[in-house]
Amino acid sequence: MVFSLNKKMLFFIGFFWFITAFEVTPVKANNNEQSDQLPSTVYPNHPLPAKQPYCETGQASWYGKRFQGKKTASGERFDMHAISAAHRTLPIPSYVKVTNLNNGKSIVVRINDRGPYRKKRILDLSYAAAKKLGFTKKGHTKVSVETLQDTTLL
Repeated sequence: MVFSLNKKMLFFIGFFWFITAFEVTPVKANNNEQSDQLPSTVYPNHPLPAKQPYCETGQASWYGKRFQGKKTASGERFDMHAISAAHRTLPIPSYVKVTNLNNGKSIVVRINDRGPYRKKRILDLSYAAAKKLGFTKKGHTKVSVETLQDTTLL
């Protein structure tokens, strides 16, 4: 019996070999130690502070009912009544001070998700955070976002 391989089979064999040939390297924790856990689970109660100060001004919006109970990028379930936010690049978890530039109200929120997915928005806040900042009816507002370097202030 002659066994012949067609191009599709060769492609799948090559692809399977490619994805299994490389060894996964554990994530480095602190002090160049090796760890099998993701950084957010190495210190679950202590956020990873941003390495550099971050300050940005732009539009923020809020999200709520449609995402209630769905998994966030941090792995936890989204709670629209908790104070949290989604940001495109800041470390998860990290804490930021958000100031509504239209009324001067400020709040500290925890980044636990990725987003926003609309252009010209820099932050998506939970319904509870938006309510404290006073813009739930409008849906979006101009904000200032600053990372908190010292988490002992929380």
